[in-house]
Amino acid sequence: MANIETPKARKEYVCSKCGTNIKVGEEYVKGTPFRMKPIIRCKACGLRDWELSSSDYIQAVGRVCDCWQEDYGTEEDTAQSIADELSTIRDDLQDRYDNLPENFQYSENGEMMQERIDNLESAISDLENIDYECIKETVLGDYDDYDSLTDEGKEEVEENIKGNLTDEIESALSCLEY
Repeated sequence: MANIETPKARKEYVCSKCGTNIKVGEEYVKGTPFRMKPIIRCKACGLRDWELSSSDYIQAVGRVCDCWQEDYGTEEDTAQSIADELSTIRDDLQDRYDNLPENFQYSENGEMMQERIDNLESAISDLENIDYECIKETVLGDYDDYDSLTDEGKEEVEENIKGNLTDEIESALSCLEY
């Protein structure tokens, strides 16, 4: 099991993500993956459990679920972009499952792989069913005349659209365990 701690530096370190110098006495994040060299990060970059996993699946799905806003933003095609990335992960996992000998497919690990594939398919389906235009129309329906809104009012509408889109995407991804 991986372990994450936040000690104070007794010597200088360099963050493995952003390259920031961590000075003596500063808190930093240290993650120790099983039987691997520790990962050192500054407090700003932090470290997530999935980054310490030796499982390609957990790392890939964890990155998608935790970093989708950084990677894709909240645009009209965001849900489809995430679905495409998850489809690639699902296809790789399906290939690995299909190449298992039949007796291993019915083992605990094989069943876990099939469950992950099913969960990915569910998330992909939910993401593909997100309709940006419908979200936009729903939010705009709360306003009488969008064109007469001030710039601040239009900004509020855009934030509401992005917030609703975010909620829909988070809901679609919630079935994925990592």
